Amino acid sequence: MRRDGLTCLVEGRAPTLAYIRTPLRFELKIDDPTLLGARRVAQRVAGLALDHLAKRNPGAADDDSVAVDDALRDAVRAL
Repeated sequence: MRRDGLTCLVEGRAPTLAYIRTPLRFELKIDDPTLLGARRVAQRVAGLALDHLAKRNPGAADDDSVAVDDALRDAVRAL
């Protein structure tokens, strides 16, 4: 990537960053580590909801708020 003139910025926790050799990285630090778990759960819920919406209405660029709310509720139940 560097030879192509591209720059990649990497963020993550220390164990992840230990495997990546670049000066363009920063470590994610947080006072309350439970928030990291909440962040990950939110990512999973959003991913499941997007999958649900894509299956329900393939090719749609966006959906109405009721459909999004239903997809989020289904995703939470699935976890």
